[in-house]
Amino acid sequence: PPATITTSGTSGLEWARAMPLPVQTLVLGLGAGKIVPAWDGKVFQPVTEAQLTLSFDHRVPDGGAPGRLLARLAALLPSPETL
Repeated sequence: PPATITTSGTSGLEWARAMPLPVQTLVLGLGAGKIVPAWDGKVFQPVTEAQLTLSFDHRVPDGGAPGRLLARLAALLPSPETL
């Protein structure tokens, strides 16, 4: 079944939840990136953060699979060369 990626970030929204169309299983959404301070153990460093959202059809029998997909993407995005 089809999956879709969408971004609300292009319009400046930091967070939005997209709803899958009847022909889609899930929609992965990406919000606008923003620079925030992150503690590296010694000092604060600027990092870019963006919100990921995942909406999926209630007929997907196991919600664990979409959750694992979202967790995996979040783990890979800090190092895009691993994608």
